[in-house]
This record gives sequence, C-alpha cells and structure tokens, in this order.
Amino acid sequence: MDENFLMFKNSEKFIKKIKTFIQSENYSIVFDEEENVIIFEIKNDIFENDAAKIKIPEHERDLNTQVESLTKIVSELRKEMQAFKIKEKDKDEVAIKSFQGSSFLKDDEKKIISKWIHPNKIIRFNMLFSTDKDGDSSSQFHYDCDGIFPTVTVVLDTSGRRFGGYSMQNWCPSPSGDNYSRAPELFIFSLTNNQKFELNDQFNENAIYRSSSYGPTFGDGYDFCIANQCKSNTSSYCNKSAYNTGNNNLLGGNKTTKFQVTTYEVYQVILE
Repeated sequence: MDENFLMFKNSEKFIKKIKTFIQSENYSIVFDEEENVIIFEIKNDIFENDAAKIKIPEHERDLNTQVESLTKIVSELRKEMQAFKIKEKDKDEVAIKSFQGSSFLKDDEKKIISKWIHPNKIIRFNMLFSTDKDGDSSSQFHYDCDGIFPTVTVVLDTSGRRFGGYSMQNWCPSPSGDNYSRAPELFIFSLTNNQKFELNDQFNENAIYRSSSYGPTFGDGYDFCIANQCKSNTSSYCNKSAYNTGNNNLLGGNKTTKFQVTTYEVYQVILE
C-alpha cells in the first residue's frame, strides 16, 4: 500500500465534512489492487447493481483532486437520492389512488403491496373483480379476469385476516385439463402479519391452479384456494404446501385452515 493511498484514506475526514451531500454514512473506500483503482461506494437500496460505485484512477490520487472529485460525486448522488424520494412519493400516491375502489385495504397496505411487486417502479392497479359488486361465484371471477395478467388478489376473511397473492400468469383454465401452471415472479402474502412468501423452487410447475370451479388458487394442494360461493361457506382454505411459509400455512396454522370470505378483490397490475 503506497503513501498516496494512505493519504487518500485520511481524506475520509473530508468526506465526513460533506456527508450532508451524501445523506448517508453508509459508504466505503477500498483499493482494488488488480485494477489499480480506488473505489468509493455508497451503499443504498435505491442504487441497482454498481450504480453508486465510483472508480478513481491512480493518476487522480493527489489529495486535493480526490476531495474535489468526491465532492462532485456525492453531489450527483445526492441529486439521484432526492429524485428517488420524489419518485417514491409519487409511487405511493399512485398506488393509493389506483387502489381507491377497495372496500377494505388500508393506505399502508396498498403501498406495501406495490413495493412487494417491484420496489423501484410506479405501479397502477385496475380493479377487475370484487365480490362486493360482482358476487362471489367462481364463474364470474373467471369471466372478469381470465386472459388479463399480471394480477394481484386481496382477501378479507370473516376473522379479519387480510392476505392475498400476486401472479404473472393469467387465470384461464387449461384446455388440456392440466390446470396447474408455472407463474414467474409470483408470491403470496399476509397483510395482517406483513409477510411475503416466495414459491419453493421444487414447486415451480404448480405455482397456481386455474380451475373454472375455483376462484384464485395458489400452490400445490393448495396454499390458498378461494371456493365457489365463498361468502356463504367455509370451503375456502389454506394448506402449507408450495410456498416458503415456514412451519405454518399462510394464515398461521400448522394444519389446513378453512376460512369464510368477507370480500375479495382482483386487480390488474400495470407496471410503468
């Protein structure tokens, strides 16, 4: 390690003086001996890949030049972070507004669903189906939703539990009769417990079940299934199966849990 680099490391005190530009102390300074460069990195969730990783070539190791370069760098990063905050606010407002037709979702739940689908994109939600206005027959669900994707389903049961699932696959039953289907990037979730559950890789072929006899149904066995006429019976159920819900199923029990639906809603997901 040469003296110039040691001097560069000492310049951290200068960086701390301008940390108001960075708006974060979560940064690092390292020396890449293979590429013979100094790397200044700010670690923040808003930066994808290596967007915040800055390489400073060897010939710029004069301390004054380094500090000047870093001041410029963190100023640009500050602008990016401010732009992100504006976008984040816009994204939350869009999610809340486009979920406006929901009869039970809270604003915080609307925002968390949007973030679970994609943390960095503005997402709009277009209501396709609601038991409050369309009834609770599985045939009506399929009439309103088949062929449209991706979708998110949200459920409120008579015990007050709030949960749902996201699917990139459409809900059309298969002509071959094999109604299980792959569905990339899907997940199920509990709004009550603020938990998101990814699909277990070994069940990729059985991500969702598309049957004209059922409403939205996720997983092999099933992780949750909305029955026909779901508001007037307890035939809907959750069963630990294809998703990584730990030792419990989606609703928290370690055995099959039957439930009665108060209402459920299905939305088309539009990513901008």
